[in-house]
Amino acid sequence: MPSKKNIEAVSELQKLFSNSTVNIATDYRGMTASEMVTLRRKLAEKNISYHVVKNTLTHLALKESSNAELSQFLKGPTGVVISSGDISEGAKVLLDFVKSSRGVLKIKGGIADGKVLRAEDISTVATLPSREVLLAMVMGGMKSPIQSLVNVLNANLSGLATVLQGRLKQLEVQGR
Repeated sequence: MPSKKNIEAVSELQKLFSNSTVNIATDYRGMTASEMVTLRRKLAEKNISYHVVKNTLTHLALKESSNAELSQFLKGPTGVVISSGDISEGAKVLLDFVKSSRGVLKIKGGIADGKVLRAEDISTVATLPSREVLLAMVMGGMKSPIQSLVNVLNANLSGLATVLQGRLKQLEVQGR
């Protein structure tokens, strides 16, 4: 018979996973309490949470979730980054922390929008610009050909106006 505390923990995890788009599993062995607090603060600045979880309860919470594939990373001590925002934000914070904390924190893998990500994939995503920057780059790429067309059409009209202006001056000089 499961205890009330465990039932509540599973329910809370289910809520967290159902509201998230990005979940990254980490191995936190060897981290000090102050390092854990530092990591949580850095993630909280980006509205991302970090939870040390019990694997058995997390397996139960993930069974009915779209993030069920995260279960494959739940071996050994596990902390989970839970975010409903841009995947690159959490990945960047984690990667920066791994570099600055002498490599104690290890990224196991994760799930982003239902797709499984290995640790290498998460490291790659951390090097990408944010979603907003990528969208701006795409929009800039789409705008460039249109702007070029406008410039070409404008140049023809400008040339015609210059020729007509020159002809008008010529006619004025001739006295007509």
